Amino acid sequence: TTWAPSPVLLRIGALFLIVLVYATLFDKLGFVLSTVLMCLPVARLFGGNWRQAAIAAVGLGAGLFILFDRVLDVVLPTGLWLKPLLG
Repeated sequence: TTWAPSPVLLRIGALFLIVLVYATLFDKLGFVLSTVLMCLPVARLFGGNWRQAAIAAVGLGAGLFILFDRVLDVVLPTGLWLKPLLG
């Protein structure tokens, strides 16, 4: 077998680390903030500029939280910062 080129392997390694950090911070920061912080570097790795990455990250974080927590009634961690705001 042949390995993928070095830049591809570096991207895969970076994505692995990003997801690992996401899973570690998920309960502490909550779904919204940890998702935003994960989507920013992932969007950049896939070629988006900072503006596109920020818009996508905030949209996914907030949109998926509303979809799962409010519409589908799936309990997601809110984190220490969002819990007082939601009650």
